[in-house]
Amino acid sequence: MNQKRLHITDLPNNIPSIHNYVETDEQGVDYEILATSLDLDEMIAPTTLSEPCKVNTNILNDTGFQKVGQLTPIKNTFYYQALKMKKRVKRMETLKVSFKKKIHLITKSLKNSSYSQLSNEVNKSTLNFIESQIINQQKSPKGRRYKLDDKIFALSIYKTSPKAYSFLSNMFALPVESTLNSLLSKISFKPGVNPHIENNIMHQVLKLKPIDRTCVLMFDEMSLEPGLKYDTKNDLMLGFENFGNVVTDRFANHVLVFMLRGICKKWKQPYANYFCQGTTKTPMMISCINEVLESVLRTGSAINQLIKTNQKSETNNHTIGFNIKNIEIVPVYDVPHLTKSIRNNMLDKDVVFTLDGKEHYASWDHIIELYNIDKDNENYELRALPKLIENHVFPHKNKMKVCYATQVFSQRVAATMKLLSRPMYKNDKLINSEGTIELLLFMDKTFNSLNASKLVSDPGKPLTEAVNIESESIYINHWNKAIKLFESMKFIDKNTKIPVKRQSPCIANWVFTLKSFKYLWFKLKKQYSFKFLLTRNINQNSLECFFGNILSHGHRNINPDCFQFVLSFKTLLINNLTSIKSAGNCESDNSELLDNLKQLLTYSPLSIYEEKADLINIPIIHDVYNYDSTMTDINIDYVAGYFARYILKTYLVTSKRTNALILARDYTGKSLVDPNFSFFNTIKEMLHISKYIVPIIMEHSIGYKLTKILDIYLESINYSCSEHNLKHILFQKFKSFYFFTLSKNINRILNGLDSRIYSNDSLKIAARQYYLTHKFKKNSCKQCSKLFTLNMFLKSNIIGK
Repeated sequence: MNQKRLHITDLPNNIPSIHNYVETDEQGVDYEILATSLDLDEMIAPTTLSEPCKVNTNILNDTGFQKVGQLTPIKNTFYYQALKMKKRVKRMETLKVSFKKKIHLITKSLKNSSYSQLSNEVNKSTLNFIESQIINQQKSPKGRRYKLDDKIFALSIYKTSPKAYSFLSNMFALPVESTLNSLLSKISFKPGVNPHIENNIMHQVLKLKPIDRTCVLMFDEMSLEPGLKYDTKNDLMLGFENFGNVVTDRFANHVLVFMLRGICKKWKQPYANYFCQGTTKTPMMISCINEVLESVLRTGSAINQLIKTNQKSETNNHTIGFNIKNIEIVPVYDVPHLTKSIRNNMLDKDVVFTLDGKEHYASWDHIIELYNIDKDNENYELRALPKLIENHVFPHKNKMKVCYATQVFSQRVAATMKLLSRPMYKNDKLINSEGTIELLLFMDKTFNSLNASKLVSDPGKPLTEAVNIESESIYINHWNKAIKLFESMKFIDKNTKIPVKRQSPCIANWVFTLKSFKYLWFKLKKQYSFKFLLTRNINQNSLECFFGNILSHGHRNINPDCFQFVLSFKTLLINNLTSIKSAGNCESDNSELLDNLKQLLTYSPLSIYEEKADLINIPIIHDVYNYDSTMTDINIDYVAGYFARYILKTYLVTSKRTNALILARDYTGKSLVDPNFSFFNTIKEMLHISKYIVPIIMEHSIGYKLTKILDIYLESINYSCSEHNLKHILFQKFKSFYFFTLSKNINRILNGLDSRIYSNDSLKIAARQYYLTHKFKKNSCKQCSKLFTLNMFLKSNIIGK
């Protein structure tokens, strides 16, 4: 077959337009219109359907030269430009043929009646998947090309279950994991409020009804393993305290997480996170809450209990919450944590309270005695209270789980104690347990009323169903009764029976929470026409589950560091995008879920991530290095050989093998290289300069600052190459190497693997001091209820401003 020889000067004028069509195809193309509007024979005249037209493969032969070395500098420049254009022509010809095949196949499918019938039977996501399989299944894995929608669909499966994705890849033509990870790397996360998450919530909220936009903002803390790791994407060293705009030099061992959860409709979304050492201090907590609240309000979500201040309340005509931008936020404390707080105080103190005008005393000793009686009478493996174990009862046992408190404050325990306290059973220690029985029953009813998750109540327990218009009187009456009881409650000394001087704040927080729930129900009913309220939607259960998923993501990782937390946070965030669904459809439309993920992946303005570094903070080098150690020079020379091998052997390598360490380790004789003396000195200067970046290692854009300072003090370095900026490549490689080595050595000190005493390195001294301070503390995931902090937050005048 005769083919037309296509030279660089013969490049058709319409090639850029073809390239534009290919880019549009990645975003979705109407092939039916495109196939009828393009004259493909005229566009791709010099090619056939099976192969692109051939391009002259030897440019030097046409110019009369045999070697590149014979070219003048100007001709050499034109030669390399010609090679680039030659590759571009070949790529364009391949794209044209591939594009014509695709249009031919789609046009053929559109004319098929079965295709039209199929498009009416399945949703858009399924149809796109079938089209992708038709196009790619017969191609080799390296020859497959996927649209953005195909990659997003595959990413949603991969992040839901990597094992399932691996199994499906054996049957279907799906993108490889590296392609999905490359797509996922476009999503950048930093501590604080991320604008692309805010924009995504704003995008999804538009699909929801006003009543479905009502949501709760919850926050809690989780402990982390201290450790440093350089985040290349964000140019940030993770592992230090980071509150978004405020970064300190303290090592972070906790993360503060904010999450949104729908009140009427079941949806949730992790929103922001901050890294801190220990629990977050009150002033910084107030700042974080303000920042997150203002961000959420910008999305259009009715955060927490969105109530206007000009609306009158049915509870004494006053507001419970605080105002931000003329919007009232009603805060409540987490009921499970409040229940645990009552239990924790009863472990070493008795409690006195008034119920129905009668004063009662309750003691944890009665519960311990009841457990001992039950265990002593355990025969044939049968017990009256089989759920109770030592963790429920004995003070020295671990009681982190909420169930260890709620299963004690239950109707079953109260009924059993009431039975065994009768004189006929001769249990003298339970004779005066009437107050304890009343408290157990009361706490059981109160917890059920604030943790309802069903529309229909359990038999004999009317407070376990959702608050609704018909049953609201039962709830309001019990909450009013509970408020009076907690207002009368005091903790007393077990021996003297005198009230303790400093009462626990959990009693006042119970009163505040009950009043907030009353206020909230009336407001939601009037403002948004709520017909019922599932009170369980207003607790931290979703956030607790989120922490559990972090610890079990991928594998069992009970002590993640800051970097591992960010990776898990990103995955769980993507998985949670499918939890917000618009109302009005009887059938679930999966295309909507992928649209949420696509919106997040395509929103990445450069102005958000590429911050301008503060050059004022770049340190000034004023001394001259002086290393007298021969071993130090050998190590630096060895590292310089690594850089030389990575970048370009031709310019940076010497033929003489002079480094003893390289000779000792190079068992093949060819694996390692010797740098020349000039490059050795360059690496030595770079290592010396880099130590001045350590005091500001926690700041934003630290990688940019390091390369900038290297460029300033090593301005004389020049490696000539017409195609590559070797100086830039060297600095970027050195940056990754230095931060990796530095973080690895610091992490060893933080974990107690390096016990040497350093006197001239501030970062290593701080790491050693941190280890000595925290080595005896139990390293477990402790989650803080933030009761005292939230109380201070409500009293602060900052909120009003």
